[in-house]
Amino acid sequence: MHLGALAVRVPVWHIEKEAQNARERQDPDELDWLLWNDRVLGGKGFVPWHEVPHPQWGTVEVGGWKRFTRYEPPEDRLADAVRKVSMVPAIHAEFAPRLDVIVETTALGGGLARVKARASNVGGGPTENAVAVKAKRSMEVRLAFAPASGVEVVAGPKSARAGVLAAGATSDVVEWTVRGAGTLGRVEARHRVAGTASREAKVP
Repeated sequence: MHLGALAVRVPVWHIEKEAQNARERQDPDELDWLLWNDRVLGGKGFVPWHEVPHPQWGTVEVGGWKRFTRYEPPEDRLADAVRKVSMVPAIHAEFAPRLDVIVETTALGGGLARVKARASNVGGGPTENAVAVKAKRSMEVRLAFAPASGVEVVAGPKSARAGVLAAGATSDVVEWTVRGAGTLGRVEARHRVAGTASREAKVP
């Protein structure tokens, strides 16, 4: 993560720790790979080091892991690995911020109405992460009111800051006083990551 920008690397597959490896380790190590190679591939993924003649350098040693053995799953595991990787965007979407707008309209009489609106984050993550906020690279959610044809905005901001919203959080109220009847317009919430959401405002 740099200045609040997230980078995600998704490995296609991995092996589990081998039961025969009694060493303390957080993740599978080289011994796990060798044991896995013997158990699953019958030793075919690793070429034992051995001497071979070289026309310029004389006798040299060659060997080691065969190409792609540790980067691509065996053929019988390929379909399952692809299925899991293909689900990553859908799982990631569950943790993304997503906006909604809460609108309340009150008739004031004399052809005037008050529109109150709040932005709500109904997604699984904040609109900005803590690193972006600390680095002053964050962007606040914005609320704006677009009046319908023939409707006049008497008071209220052209655009208002609704802040950085945590998952499940709702912003403070933003108000507009308008003159009109029926459908007054739409309130829109916008953010660079959480996208756009809007609701219609009508005179009750």
